[in-house]
Amino acid sequence: YTKNLGIPFGYTLQNSHAAKSNQVSVVMVPKAKDGSMLNGSFTNRSSLSYLAGVGDGVAKTVENTPHGVLVFFSSYSIMQSCIDKWKEKGMAALSIWDRIKRKEIVIEPKNKSELAQARFTFNNAISTKGGAVFFAVCRGKVSEGIDFADTHSRAVVIVGIPYPPVHEPRVRLKRNYLDECNQKDRECMSGGSWYLMEGFRAVNQAIGRVLRHVHDYGVVVLLDSRFHSATASSFPRWVQNSFERIGDVSEIEKSLKKFFGRHGGPKGGMTSEAMTSSSSVAEKRNRSIMIGGGRSTIEPQGIKSIASQYNGSVPVEVEKDEPKLATVSKGFLNRAVS
Repeated sequence: YTKNLGIPFGYTLQNSHAAKSNQVSVVMVPKAKDGSMLNGSFTNRSSLSYLAGVGDGVAKTVENTPHGVLVFFSSYSIMQSCIDKWKEKGMAALSIWDRIKRKEIVIEPKNKSELAQARFTFNNAISTKGGAVFFAVCRGKVSEGIDFADTHSRAVVIVGIPYPPVHEPRVRLKRNYLDECNQKDRECMSGGSWYLMEGFRAVNQAIGRVLRHVHDYGVVVLLDSRFHSATASSFPRWVQNSFERIGDVSEIEKSLKKFFGRHGGPKGGMTSEAMTSSSSVAEKRNRSIMIGGGRSTIEPQGIKSIASQYNGSVPVEVEKDEPKLATVSKGFLNRAVS
């Protein structure tokens, strides 16, 4: 990535979060309760088994999380497909939608002028009704530009991986250009590497909503089998010691009850006001910088003495929305992910 910019970087730094690793749990869910794979690729994301499986995963997360839940989809169209399917009754007494709407449901609007009202509805439900669910999309305003601290985001759910549209002309041209550069200089990023990085960059932005200060805590639920096979280096460093790989959707309840039980039980422990006050004091005490998705209390002049490099795996070829993994050179993934 840095090679393609054409700018030499003498030092790179990827920091841990100010919060401890036990304040977040990243739960990877590869399968539905019936054993079918939760693969949100282009060829599978419209299947009934997939839509029902991720719906069950979202519902179980909502049912076992106090206060606020943020659910991020890879696109508006996929979000709408899920909503339409989840509203169907089927054989069950309650539809998936019925299970989710035990908390008030707010949907991110496409029109930015309507976002303020959506946020007000969500915040009000957290304060007066004990909880709410915000459906939003990766790369949208909710996933990248709004702060959801404390009770407003006790859980973040990611449905699928938001890779760029594989057949879009700009995407194809970008990949072809990078592949040509890679053939001339192997240190340059390939088109496939860029494609994977773009998907995970958006995922990591959404994951960042779960912890907003040193006292915050929450769960990230990744509903896609492809997360299971991704390397740890695809994710922000501050969550790499917090992974929990479970068998299927049915195990979400046990995992979340265990996590929230450690943090004060169903009501979520420390109050939002107390956490915010404590966080404000800490921020005034320390000058800090945001690097790698976490907050560092290292003074800016001390950065030059630290460099962090590690190996990672990224795809070199992408066919039909499915990346194949290959090891890349040391230091490639030293990038800041906020």
